[in-house]
Amino acid sequence: MPHDDRFEFQRLMHARARVPGVMLFALLISACVTDAQFLAQNTSAATQTTESRAKFELDCPQVQTTILSQKVVQSIQQGYGWRGGGMHAGPWTEYTIGVRGCGRQAVYMALCRDPANCNAFAQGAEVQPVLPATSQ
Repeated sequence: MPHDDRFEFQRLMHARARVPGVMLFALLISACVTDAQFLAQNTSAATQTTESRAKFELDCPQVQTTILSQKVVQSIQQGYGWRGGGMHAGPWTEYTIGVRGCGRQAVYMALCRDPANCNAFAQGAEVQPVLPATSQ
């Protein structure tokens, strides 16, 4: 059976027609939870994800984390991944987390869609030594 370009065009047009519906659905769902609730829901997962990464990168079994900032971000990203495409609509929670352990410190950013979907990455290019506090 020969490939019909009209069928492919119609399939793509129907897929594009669904995009506004997906965005509207994401917006309606996100309206059900306040920003404070959304941040609180993901805080523990963000901290745990960051601790795991920092323990590896700092080569330190015991680390201390401090949330430096947190916010809810709205984002829409279209791309072509290994499944051939997709859309990721916000909101996401974003945390800046300081980590100290074994005489070193680093700053990480954690992004969470929900407690099961978090990722942390280092914000700085290098790990810094912890400097002793000076009194004046």
